[in-house]
Amino acid sequence: MADVPNVPEVPDMPDQRLASLVPDGAPKSSRTLRLLGWGLALAWAAFLFFQSSSADAGGLLSIFPEVPDKVAHAVAYAVLAAFLTLGSGRPVLAVALAVAYGASDEIHQAFVPGRTPEALDLVADAVGAVVGSAVAVWGSRLLWRNRGSGALGRG
Repeated sequence: MADVPNVPEVPDMPDQRLASLVPDGAPKSSRTLRLLGWGLALAWAAFLFFQSSSADAGGLLSIFPEVPDKVAHAVAYAVLAAFLTLGSGRPVLAVALAVAYGASDEIHQAFVPGRTPEALDLVADAVGAVVGSAVAVWGSRLLWRNRGSGALGRG
């Protein structure tokens, strides 16, 4: 058996995936934030799937004021991308995942009686995803800056 060369130990490095969202020196609550983001993203994706599985697209959303279809798509995918951004710490990845999920949702609708896929829905999903991810980045940076020595701050 050949000798395996010694590989030097890599010192602990900050989580580079969250570099844009969580500043250096942030406490371990950043891991909780990441897990929360993924959990909320999965729950929201399931909700979107449930909503698009019915001919009555607004079933659970009927408690909110009625908005144009494209606005509803943009808002729904802004929420998804914001959660994915918190979960992954990578805004570009979050937008890509949200848009891919939007594309799969449009394909899914082709198989649901009473629903039809629309390319403009996917455009609205993409616009919403970009906005949602940007808001998540902006909001998290603002939170870190304003928290200072708070529970989520640098201490």
